[in-house]
Amino acid sequence: MLGNVLQEAGLRSQVLITTHSPDLIDTFSPDMLRIVEKEDGVTKVGPLLKSQSEAIAENLFSPGELMRIDGLQRERK
Repeated sequence: MLGNVLQEAGLRSQVLITTHSPDLIDTFSPDMLRIVEKEDGVTKVGPLLKSQSEAIAENLFSPGELMRIDGLQRERK
């Protein structure tokens, strides 16, 4: 329910949320997710790892399930 409210608000203005909730993450599509990690003392932000996005697209896992299993990972260039 909260995810739906946030998505509706996002239609009217830019919305940025942070969460550790797998249930909330499940309400968003992989292309809407950005992963934030600290690497060598520098904060890096990027899209979800391609293999994780593909697993979600193939309905093998939900974003929340992947978060619970290994954690969501950022695509590195």
